[in-house]
Amino acid sequence: TIIASVLLFAVVQAFAQKEFKLTKSSGKLVISNISNLKVEGYEGKEIIFSATSSKKEKKEDPRAAGLSALSSAGFDNTGVGISVTEKENLIIVSPIEKDVNLSVKLPLGVALSIKTSGFLHRDSTVIVLNNLKSEIDASTQYENINLSNVTGPVSLKTLYGNIEGKLMPSFKGPISLVSVYGFIDVTVPDQAKADITINSQYENLYAAKDLKLVMDENPT
Repeated sequence: TIIASVLLFAVVQAFAQKEFKLTKSSGKLVISNISNLKVEGYEGKEIIFSATSSKKEKKEDPRAAGLSALSSAGFDNTGVGISVTEKENLIIVSPIEKDVNLSVKLPLGVALSIKTSGFLHRDSTVIVLNNLKSEIDASTQYENINLSNVTGPVSLKTLYGNIEGKLMPSFKGPISLVSVYGFIDVTVPDQAKADITINSQYENLYAAKDLKLVMDENPT
């Protein structure tokens, strides 16, 4: 009975996950108002979107029979609960269904932009960015941001979220990390040579004592 239940659960999960592919290896991917998000770079020529819905199953409304979900972004043209449109060199992604968990496999030559308005989530969801070697910019409200194996340039700003991560030895500037009410915890490579400006209005600043810092005598 236990084995049968586990197998059944696995089958349900497999059916719940959907996938959409877009042939693209350059340009910029712009993702708006999706808080449950993971983006991972890879050696490929397709942007691969896979999504699951975090909302509980509920009875289908008979009045919606034959109709499609609609939002300010339009209709779901991917089958995974999102809208994907192309405008010049931009690939624009917007949610159609609420509470979509979106995973994206992104070709290394595609830049990334993330923007959230804060009206969907207030529960400190996490945006995970991994193995990205193109430019990243993000402006979020409540979401935490986790960076790993990212080379930059990077510009991240969050209002209430936290930023955590580790810069790779091959990172490229500029790197700008801003959290208004959260914390920033970032590991800098041992041999890094960089001009660093750090400031905090509400909390203390901390750094490892063996970090070789040369202080500016006339800070602006």
